[in-house]
Amino acid sequence: MNGTEVIEEMAQRLLAAVENARGDLKAIVVRANEKVGSAEASVMVMNEANTHLQFLVSLNDKLDTGDIEVARGEAISGFVFESGQMVAKVHPDSVGADKVAGESGVKTDYLLAVPIMAEGRVVAVGTFVNRSSSAPEQGFIREELDIAQYFAALYAVALKTHRQAVMTYRIACTDLRGLAAQLGIDPTTVSGLDEELLFARGFEDTIFTIGNEMSQGQRSTWKRFGNFLLSEGDDEEDFLD
Repeated sequence: MNGTEVIEEMAQRLLAAVENARGDLKAIVVRANEKVGSAEASVMVMNEANTHLQFLVSLNDKLDTGDIEVARGEAISGFVFESGQMVAKVHPDSVGADKVAGESGVKTDYLLAVPIMAEGRVVAVGTFVNRSSSAPEQGFIREELDIAQYFAALYAVALKTHRQAVMTYRIACTDLRGLAAQLGIDPTTVSGLDEELLFARGFEDTIFTIGNEMSQGQRSTWKRFGNFLLSEGDDEEDFLD
């Protein structure tokens, strides 16, 4: 096994750990969907710019790609993210709901959105949409709201594991790029080191949404740190200036 193959194997193992963590979260979403009695469920996180929510995990295949974003000011999930309040709606009327319906092919008749909390702040939003074939055709009831809140706490644990895996992968990739260069290997030719998968849905969320309650100066420093880690790792002097 040559140097390229060793680095590729390390990168792929780290990337697999990220996908496994996302898979663990999705397994909890599946269980939550069953217990709440919804037709489908998702977990949404804030994007890098802190302007739009995107789907980290969804039981709707068209949403699970993470390509669809809804502006935080145009969606009920955005209100939940900002306020920390759970919302249950029948025939929700919002620009965000209409956009998701258009992209997913599923009209939202019933919506339950719950904040996912970690260390006293909202880090994501769990959504439950419509009713399963075995559930009554009505809005979500108090018992189901309580169940959703219970699973939101489990989501928070799984999200933390996912974020840790993404951060480990991203930082390790910087080290592996440096190792590849030392061995005379072009890092861009090594599978797994140029992988952009899920950064917008995982790592950037860790770096940028954690600054929600910071002062403007603290937030600016934190974002510079995030941009440094997202770079090739060659701008340390710029970050330290």
